[in-house]
Amino acid sequence: MTLWGILNLNLRNLFLRPSTDVSTDSLVGPLLTVSLTSYGPRIRWCYLAIESIIRSGCSPSDVYLWISKGSEVTPSLQRLAKRGLNIMFVDDQRSHTKYCYLGSVNLEDRHLGYLLADDDLIYPRNWYPRLVSAAKSEPSIPAVSFGAQLSSRNGTVSFSHSPEVGNESDTSTSELLFHPFSGSGLYIPGKVLHSVNCDPASFMVSSPSNDDIWLHREFFRMGLPVRDLGGKTMPPSIPFVAGDGLFITNWAGGQNEVQLEAAFRDLT
Repeated sequence: MTLWGILNLNLRNLFLRPSTDVSTDSLVGPLLTVSLTSYGPRIRWCYLAIESIIRSGCSPSDVYLWISKGSEVTPSLQRLAKRGLNIMFVDDQRSHTKYCYLGSVNLEDRHLGYLLADDDLIYPRNWYPRLVSAAKSEPSIPAVSFGAQLSSRNGTVSFSHSPEVGNESDTSTSELLFHPFSGSGLYIPGKVLHSVNCDPASFMVSSPSNDDIWLHREFFRMGLPVRDLGGKTMPPSIPFVAGDGLFITNWAGGQNEVQLEAAFRDLT
């Protein structure tokens, strides 16, 4: 992400007013409710991710930010709230917070479902319309911008060492072999979300630091494939928070395989 790009998002945050933002009344066709969470020092910078989401065509009133009770709402987030951003104070469920409270959000008639995002990424201008188009084409199937192939040997599921990613897949592909990265943009149909087990007593036992693994597990339990939209990489990270996420614990620390095995143990 270039410094000019960061500056552009800052200028949007400082000077845009509600009348200059996207209005859902002016949009034609289906819409999605975007959800993300943030915590601790990252809250200071998550407005950049949100601004990039809004820039891609999503109305601020269709974006939900979930943060822990008692968290400080920065001036940047206050400005976004005045434009329509929904800031929700909840009990912290780590990365699972972005989806586990969504059952309380009633979808409007024109909303097909939910779209998950991360707080430390800058989304491209075509991000929202691309996911809306995917949802419109197959509204009952989860879809993701980017993911990785899994391997299954002797009943054990793991990430492939040389994952094949970025290949558009159809819904006939084995749903176990493609793992979605929700931060890239994960569409979840409304009815599917309401069937996901959102009990912390369940996901905190098997995959406490990886919401993607638990969601994949739940899709697999329901017999649902995840449609791969063929993205080649994740959106760029916000420089100020790069390396502050779960990458070190989950990927470098080898916890992905541990959590995968635990989450899928009773299903494979």
